[in-house]
Amino acid sequence: METLRRNAALLGAVVVLLLSAPAVARAQVWLPAKGQGAVSVLFSNTLSKEHFLPDRRFDFGHIDANTVLLDLTYGVTDRLTVNVGLPIVAARYRGSFPHRPVTLDDGAWHTNTQDFRFGVRYNVLDGPVVITPFAGSSLPSHDYEYFAHAAPGRALNEFVAGVGAGRLFAGLGLVVQGTYAYSVSESALDVPRRFSLASLETAYFITPGLRVMAITSSRIGHTGIDLLPNSGAVLPAEVFRHHDQISRESFLNVGGGIAVSLTDSIELFGGYTTTVTGRNTHATNRGVSLGVGWGFGQPGAPATAVAARRQSALVKCLCRKAG
Repeated sequence: METLRRNAALLGAVVVLLLSAPAVARAQVWLPAKGQGAVSVLFSNTLSKEHFLPDRRFDFGHIDANTVLLDLTYGVTDRLTVNVGLPIVAARYRGSFPHRPVTLDDGAWHTNTQDFRFGVRYNVLDGPVVITPFAGSSLPSHDYEYFAHAAPGRALNEFVAGVGAGRLFAGLGLVVQGTYAYSVSESALDVPRRFSLASLETAYFITPGLRVMAITSSRIGHTGIDLLPNSGAVLPAEVFRHHDQISRESFLNVGGGIAVSLTDSIELFGGYTTTVTGRNTHATNRGVSLGVGWGFGQPGAPATAVAARRQSALVKCLCRKAG
């Protein structure tokens, strides 16, 4: 039984898969106008029943997570936007194989703040095709426990840089955009942590105030170790304690969503996501998100700024679920 418990500990530290990647990695290419911004609050519920070890699915218990993401986005100029965010995670582990010694895997709900998110975007091309490079960082909000199924995160500093491109097909009511980013993370046990993040989304405007969206997001791990069903028995104890921080994690997620504009300033949105395939990672078997965004800024903003603000709120909903 103890061997099974050690093996089960491979499920890892992060309970919200989509939030595990820096939020800026899926940043919007359309920016708000100078002095415009938005405050958004997103609630997401995820269920992780399986872990890829390294690329086969194993079930060693279930992880439930409820996350509230607080985000502030502000247009410094018409081309420069900054944002800050902080997720608050409540998670529990249900199963017979907790991490040992047991800290957060006692079957109860545990609530923690996760990582502060900082991001900056700068638009370099604003024509039929919009191109916006971006950069950002993710910093642990405090010294939280990372060796537990119900841990709020990996407790690592991360930096990400990339570029996004998009195009609006006004005659079709269609918006298409994609991003690519490369992330450099703080190393644990001198094991480098490097990975790529990519996303592609399509949004269709049924009416000016009602949109639906489909999105694909992925992560490709470039460094780290593979995890096996018996890693708890074969890895040195210190390596196993840090296995979530040094694993070579990859995944492919698909999802969709809908957004409704109640006014020019208030947006309601919701989304759903699931993991198609992965390696050394949790599977998000079900991820459901609901949120609200409030736009602020100078009165009389141009229609393009309002549209960008609405689109930005929608993408935060679909792309920042955890992880």
